[in-house]
Amino acid sequence: MKTLHLILLLTINISVFSQGEANIWYFGSGAGVDFSSGKPVALKNGRIFTVEGCASISTNKGRLLFYSDGYRVFDSTHKLMPNGSGLKGSNTSTQSAIIVQKPGSSNIYYLFTVEPNYGENGYSYSEIDMELNGGKGDIIPDKKNIRLFVPSTEKLCATMHKNGKDIWVVTLKAASDTIYSYLITSNGINLNPVKSKTGLKIVGIPYLDNIGQLKIAHNGKKIAFVNYGCDTSVIGDFNASTGKISNVWLFAIKYAYGLEFSSKGNFLYISQGDYNFNPYHSINKLWQYNLKATTNKSFITSKKLIEGYYNDSGATEIGSLQLGVDGKIYISLAYSPYLGVIHAPDSLGSICRLQKRYVNLGKGFCYYGLPNFTKLYLPKIKFEINGNCINNNFHFAISD
Repeated sequence: MKTLHLILLLTINISVFSQGEANIWYFGSGAGVDFSSGKPVALKNGRIFTVEGCASISTNKGRLLFYSDGYRVFDSTHKLMPNGSGLKGSNTSTQSAIIVQKPGSSNIYYLFTVEPNYGENGYSYSEIDMELNGGKGDIIPDKKNIRLFVPSTEKLCATMHKNGKDIWVVTLKAASDTIYSYLITSNGINLNPVKSKTGLKIVGIPYLDNIGQLKIAHNGKKIAFVNYGCDTSVIGDFNASTGKISNVWLFAIKYAYGLEFSSKGNFLYISQGDYNFNPYHSINKLWQYNLKATTNKSFITSKKLIEGYYNDSGATEIGSLQLGVDGKIYISLAYSPYLGVIHAPDSLGSICRLQKRYVNLGKGFCYYGLPNFTKLYLPKIKFEINGNCINNNFHFAISD
């Protein structure tokens, strides 16, 4: 009992929160949220306008550093960085950008961008030094729009290496069936990527086959992507030590756009939208797949419909899915002033508690994209403990 009392004393009034790098999001049309209080609070000061992809980064204390739509970069005062325009990404690419801090550096960040629609600029990166521009950061002039390869798809994600220091940035090459994993270390970017074949060739034309999110699970063990214009998607095992993908399964789902893993790795969620224009209507669906399935067939048959509805006004079309620092999965609802949410994404079926309108964005509103983050930053909330006297009651609160 003495040992238990000592442990409790050491943990009194402690809250175990995630790192703050992913606390602040800017997306859509002037939309933003701040998770610093533990709950998403709408922000009204964002300068971003993006139909799809974007990225934000803060300090580990949650102070905003900069954000981007793939072709512009805004600093913490919401001003365009002096050298922050003319990037080779796009605000109409599914995952137009992702930001990675250089391992071992306090001031250098890499901003990776992908161009949409089989573009000639492909997959590029720029280097940002936070010591420039009076400490607000700027792109180093001779390290801007450095092309890695063409043609690229609109898919881009990043996760921590198993060593806990280095980072993998992962993308999919168009006109191929190959995933590229670039290793980033304290020495910089290794320009010789680890290549893994999936068996599903993304032809690139029509461009709709390039649309859709690519994600790695928070535990670094699974990778998956969807293709809006193609009726086939991919899930496989990711090796966080080598960057290789193996044990690839193909599964059918057409008009899929958003994708996200639950924080504990129990389920995969996919958003699907079938849009018709004469007359205009949309049929939106949110699906859940069980990641505990041991065969391709059992994975496919685990598919559960969480939500499906007909919409003849064109509003609230389901777009990107993004894991938040609170362990919940947030849903972009195009042309809506709200974010949807999956409150308990590691729970089966309807118990996951979908809420269509959760965060009121005020004057801002969603399109199809949400900020893209390195899995290093998401999420680490475990529990809160409140109490201050031995032999009295303690209150434990768990985020999920």
